[in-house]
Amino acid sequence: MRNVAHLIKMKLAELPEKAKWAILSFDEIHLQQTLDYDKSKDAIVGPFSAANTMFVSGIFSNYKVPIWYKFEDRDNKEHKLTKEELEGIVSSLYKDAGLIVKVQCS
Repeated sequence: MRNVAHLIKMKLAELPEKAKWAILSFDEIHLQQTLDYDKSKDAIVGPFSAANTMFVSGIFSNYKVPIWYKFEDRDNKEHKLTKEELEGIVSSLYKDAGLIVKVQCS
């Protein structure tokens, strides 16, 4: 998350101060259920039917960056964001990128 926050900070340096006002938004996306090979794990992964995603987007500036996702897996249907994960993301966006964040969930 720190790397993403650092990249956002670099981009915001080019924008007006009010670009630091941002919204975290969530969405669930449905996926085609296929198996894939993950080279880094040397393993077959999937099939996944859905993923939860989180984006940070500007309130007064036109940017939207995906910053988090979690796949639903076969064994554990829970693919939700934990309180600790959310607090860590908000903290990193504030400390590392200088963003002032509103969390929005529909």
